[in-house]
Amino acid sequence: MKFIVSSSLLLRKLQVLGGIINSNNTLPILDHFLFSLSGSNLTISASDLETTISSTLEVESNEGGSVCIPARLLLDTLKTFPEQPLTFTVEDNHTVEISSNHGKYALAYASAEDFPNAVELKDPSSTIIMGDILGVADTDLWVSAFVAALALSILILFFRHFQIATFDPIMAASIGLPVLFLDYLLTTLVSLVVVSAVSMVGVILVEVGLAKFERAWAGISDAVMVTDSEGRIILATEPRWRGRTEAEALAREPASSAI
Repeated sequence: MKFIVSSSLLLRKLQVLGGIINSNNTLPILDHFLFSLSGSNLTISASDLETTISSTLEVESNEGGSVCIPARLLLDTLKTFPEQPLTFTVEDNHTVEISSNHGKYALAYASAEDFPNAVELKDPSSTIIMGDILGVADTDLWVSAFVAALALSILILFFRHFQIATFDPIMAASIGLPVLFLDYLLTTLVSLVVVSAVSMVGVILVEVGLAKFERAWAGISDAVMVTDSEGRIILATEPRWRGRTEAEALAREPASSAI
């Protein structure tokens, strides 16, 4: 197994993936990157058993194979190199030889068979939640606020009526309260509040998922961003970029690189 790759490109990829590696892993293999080579495509993976992140880059090679390389040791080694092509060669003595313009380095590797496989679900069930992944529009906020204020006002004004009709409908009917009307009114208020706020549920769930990746990227030296088809940033190493277009973020705060 042999391939040639740019030192700076490989370092950027590994810095992103390395954020998911814990410092106190119970399994030693989780302290490694999994390198899977298939022709000119190199796939690098990192895992903490709960989450697996993979990245693919093009390299110069026509071979194939898989190997696990110690993450921290490889990152520290790559940080010492200026931009240059590096040649990785897997030797028979359980070492990976890295050839650079300044010399050769040898790192011990582990078997790729010990690396945990990413979980793949066959025919998984899915649920579609109405919600804008980037945020809630101003009109949604105003509608939700109006509905909430209306529902709260009605509840305050007719609180005792609702209380009696809900907990003792017989007594409520005996004193002349419109029990059926109050029951329908309360149901309608609850439905309005739920419908007006359901568009925000998707935003909350997506935000929780994206926050985990942003924490994994904390501390890397390069700028990383994920954009949608319109160029708006939905995930980035700099939280203040969220919601901006890629052009706006790069214009206000030029970054050395972006993935």
